[in-house]
Amino acid sequence: MKNINIKDKLTPEEAMKFKNFNGVLNKFYAMKIPFYKSPYFLGGGVLTAVVTSIVLYNSQANFSTENPNNLAYEMIYESPIEEELNAESHKVILSDKEIQLTTNNGTRIVLPPNILVDSNGNEVVGEIEIRFREVLNQKDIFMSGMPMNYNENGEEYVFESGGMFEVLAYQNNNPIYIKEGKSISVALASEQAGDNFNLYYLNPQTNEWDFKGKDEIGYSREVIRQKLDSLNLVEDQKIEEKEQILAELKELKNSKPIKPKAQNKDKFSFTINVDYKDFPELRAFNGLKFQVSDKDKKFDPKYADILWESVDVLRGEGKDEFVVYFANKSSKVNFITTPVVKSENMELAMSDYNRLISSYKIQKDSLKRRKREAAKRIGERSKKLNELKIIELNKMAQELAVIVENKIMRNFQVSQFGIWNSDCPEKMPTEAIVKADFRDENDEKLNFKNIFLVQKNKNVVLNIDRLDYEEGLRYTPNEETMIWAVTSDRKHVAIYSVEKFKRLKPDQKFYVFEMELISSKEFAAMSSEQIFNL
Repeated sequence: MKNINIKDKLTPEEAMKFKNFNGVLNKFYAMKIPFYKSPYFLGGGVLTAVVTSIVLYNSQANFSTENPNNLAYEMIYESPIEEELNAESHKVILSDKEIQLTTNNGTRIVLPPNILVDSNGNEVVGEIEIRFREVLNQKDIFMSGMPMNYNENGEEYVFESGGMFEVLAYQNNNPIYIKEGKSISVALASEQAGDNFNLYYLNPQTNEWDFKGKDEIGYSREVIRQKLDSLNLVEDQKIEEKEQILAELKELKNSKPIKPKAQNKDKFSFTINVDYKDFPELRAFNGLKFQVSDKDKKFDPKYADILWESVDVLRGEGKDEFVVYFANKSSKVNFITTPVVKSENMELAMSDYNRLISSYKIQKDSLKRRKREAAKRIGERSKKLNELKIIELNKMAQELAVIVENKIMRNFQVSQFGIWNSDCPEKMPTEAIVKADFRDENDEKLNFKNIFLVQKNKNVVLNIDRLDYEEGLRYTPNEETMIWAVTSDRKHVAIYSVEKFKRLKPDQKFYVFEMELISSKEFAAMSSEQIFNL
């Protein structure tokens, strides 16, 4: 990932070079304001000094790092939407005894005695504050704004995450540090059961991920798949409900009224009687005619003099395009056309259109509400299935009669405050490429600074900037993929669902992505599982 150094002073020439600082900084989501000063931090959860019984896999790696510095406290990343990722805070008084903290999610932090120092290397005593935030799933990754790219031997990768966290410590709002050669332990309550992860630290001097060792816990993908299949706990009723709503939405979309256009008398057109039951989108066209489109290069006026025995009309590629087929015993022809009405019929046609489009919007809004409610129910069920899967995997390893905490605990020995993660580098998608045109539900063009390719079955969020996706959107066919993007005001997230993405064929060179917009507040309130079922 590229980065801009905002810590050193710039010369006047350099300042002019980066005149549009807001645009540059937003692009990379880097910010100087620590997360705890955000208004969202004040509403975050609180760490509790409670030790819970957990299923714990011991996989520890002792790390050594350079001398700590303030840069780790400045490397905070901004959410691309208005809502921020929740953070937790807890104040404790240092003593000669070990301190154990447990987050709302079940992550455990252990601070040995006498290991924290100030910027001068003096041992810290008295009250301190630990600030902590977890990044566990696709939505967390997206809202954290943290970089998920990894460079190895000059090749770019994207991380599949087993879980990340940021931990910082302060006394009187001044950063404090871990004494050289010492460490605190963090047992991260992960939502990912895989065994394919490594451990990394986000180097505050280079803004790159430093490899720290192998994460040994978890299970292979094959074992996870077999265990999930053996549970056989899919609720078909909820899935069928969603599929029914999607079918109704598709049928409604096909009936969306087309806005009437007046006939151009300088162009060829012909009248064909159509059944509005077959073409409900044309119901506003009083005195319907089909006018030959400028796209059609095959039309010849002499065809008007031929006696045709049959005619058929099919929908074309564009929303207001129709292909008309004429045939007789000796020949067959077809033309691309657009529906029009005579100028004198336009006032009545527009009146009918306004009435029909109003009714259409009411029906669509109702179906979309039902679809989101179904997505939330299915998402909750999916989340419970994932938790049950981890419990069952834990039982396989521990054979415990009672499972108190349904988490995979990924252990870190943290010798420097900052951002740590358990991740696996994945190759960047190259298998298929398509020129992408993004539109909203009203066919208005959408422009995004970045889009995010999000994988459902892997904890992967790939941030793609505009320059890259305009050259061609690269993706991996057969992966369950979504697109998330953010409007320029940061108040809405545009989503292209897994079901819709499956319609994209690997050999397609151009594709129109019709995005569904939801508010940032609604997005932030949903779980990853619920978002994936939109």
